[in-house]
Amino acid sequence: MVEHLIQQGPNGAIARPANPYLIGVVFTVDRTAGRPAAGPAVGPGSTPAFGRVDGRVQVLAAGNSESSFVATSVAPATGGGVHFSAIRVEEYAFEAKKPFVLMEGSMVISGTCE
Repeated sequence: MVEHLIQQGPNGAIARPANPYLIGVVFTVDRTAGRPAAGPAVGPGSTPAFGRVDGRVQVLAAGNSESSFVATSVAPATGGGVHFSAIRVEEYAFEAKKPFVLMEGSMVISGTCE
């Protein structure tokens, strides 16, 4: 579940947005494929879970009792740009709920997952 959200503003400062609409959102990431498995859509082709539906996802580390799950997502953006996302889940944490951090565009999102 998303518990914290900060976003880079036009002046480069990072702060909690006026409307942190993702707080409380629950999502799922398929840890084999690295793709979003469930979660409400927030824009065309995207989810707050991780990356964009039309993106190329690469699982860099599957994670286990000694290491984190790490994946990246890259998708085309208008004007020849690129959407980039990265997620890290602390699979090795002893707690049942594992801490995660996700960078999605100009947002940094964190919370816990099961």
